[in-house]
Amino acid sequence: MHTPQALTRLDDALLDHPRRSLFLRLVAAWLVLTSLCAFAAWRFGISQVDAQLADRVRQETVRYAALFSAYAAAPDTSRKARLDAELARLTSDGFRIIRLYDADGNPAATMQSPGASGYEAALAREAPARPDRHTEIWRRISLFGQPHMLMVGPIHDPNGALVGYGSAIYRFDRGTIESLEGLVRMVSLMTAATVLASFAMVYPLVAFLNRRLLRSARELMSSNIGTLKTLGSAIAKRDGDTALHNYRVTIYAVRLAETLQLDRKLIQRLIIGSFLHDIGKIATPDTVLLKEGGHDEAEKRIMRQHVGHGVDIVKQYPWLASGVDVVAGHHERYDGSGYPLGLKGDAIPLIARIFAVADVFDALASTRPYKRPYPYDKIIDMLTGELANQFDPTILRAFVPISGELHAACAGLDEARADALLNEIVARYFPGARPDRRERTINAAAGPHRQSA
Repeated sequence: MHTPQALTRLDDALLDHPRRSLFLRLVAAWLVLTSLCAFAAWRFGISQVDAQLADRVRQETVRYAALFSAYAAAPDTSRKARLDAELARLTSDGFRIIRLYDADGNPAATMQSPGASGYEAALAREAPARPDRHTEIWRRISLFGQPHMLMVGPIHDPNGALVGYGSAIYRFDRGTIESLEGLVRMVSLMTAATVLASFAMVYPLVAFLNRRLLRSARELMSSNIGTLKTLGSAIAKRDGDTALHNYRVTIYAVRLAETLQLDRKLIQRLIIGSFLHDIGKIATPDTVLLKEGGHDEAEKRIMRQHVGHGVDIVKQYPWLASGVDVVAGHHERYDGSGYPLGLKGDAIPLIARIFAVADVFDALASTRPYKRPYPYDKIIDMLTGELANQFDPTILRAFVPISGELHAACAGLDEARADALLNEIVARYFPGARPDRRERTINAAAGPHRQSA
C-alpha cells in the first residue's frame, strides 16, 4: 500500500530535489561517456603503438628480404653466407627466431637467437606450418612475460615476383613498450578530463533550464488543479450547494482508494473525476435543476442527462478526460439498476464504483433542502442494508471500517478547513500541485507579515 508518507517522500525526491536528481543523472551519463571516450582513445592509441612497432620491425626485415631474394634468384655459397650473417646479426639483436621458406613453402633457412629456448615451439604454435601467398600476419603477442611481434608473410624481389615466405618472432624492449603505452594512457586521461570539464561547463546551463522547466510544470499543474476546484465549486453553487460536498466526497473516495491499495495513476483519475462528477449539470435547465420538491418522470429524464453532458464536456480536454470514468459511471449501480447505461457489476469502472460509495455516504450525512443529515449509525445501516445492492460488496466492506473516522473528521469541517485538507491529499498525488521547497520557504517567511497585514 502506498502510504501518504511514502508518496510525500516520492514527490520530494522528484520535485523538491530536482537539481540533485538532474545532477546524479548527468553525472552517470557523463561517467559513461567519459569511460567510452577514454576507452576509445586507449584502443586507438594501442593500435597506433602496434602500427609503429610493426613499422619498426618491418624496416629490420628489408635487408634480409633483399639478401634472400638474391639468394633465391641465384643460389650460391657466398650469397648464402651473407644471408646467414644477416640473420645472425638480427637474431643477436631483437629477433628471437627467423625462418625462411622458398616459393613452394619448403624450409630454406632458419636462425634462432643464441641461448633463447622455446621460440621454435612458439613459432610452430602461432604461425602456419606452410605459409602461402595469401597469409600475412603482424600481431603483438606475449611470450615468457615479454612483449613480442609475430610476423608471417610473403617475400618479393624488386620486381614484385614472389620468391618465398618468412616467419619470425621479434622481442621488444619492455621500456620502449611501457613508454609508448604510458603516452597512450596519458592521452586517454586527457580525453577523460576534457569530457569531465565539458560536463562542469554545461551543467549550470542545463540545471538552469531544468529549473525553469520544473517551475513551468508546477505552475501548469497548479493551474490544472485550480481549474478542477473552480469548476466543481461553480457546479455546486449553481446547484444551490457549496464546494464542501465536492471536497468531502473527494476526501472519502481517496481514503477508500488508499485502503484498497489502488495504483497511484488510478487515484489521480479518481480525484479528477470526483471534482467533476456533476459538471454536466451546467447544461441542466434551472427550472429542473433548482426545482424544490420531487421531479416528475420527464424531469427525471432531463436530470439524468447531466451524465452525458458531463462526458461531452470533459472529453474535450485530455487531462480532464482522465476522470471520465467517474463522470460517466457515478450513477451506475452494482445491481444494474443505475443510469445512464444500466451497467452491472465489474462492467462499471472501478473508480466509479469507489466514488459511488463515497457519494452516497456524503449525501446521507449532509444537510439537504429536503432532509436533515442522518446519524452515522443510521447511514451505515442503510448502506449495508437496503442500499447494499447498489455497491460493490468488496468496496463497501473496505469502506465501513474507515467510515467512522472519516465521518468524525469531516462532518464539522467548514469550507476553508476542508480545502486545506484536500490540498494535502492532492499534493500527494499530483507532483507540482504544491510549491517547491524554495517557494514554501519564502511563503513561510512571509506568513507572519501577511497575517499582520
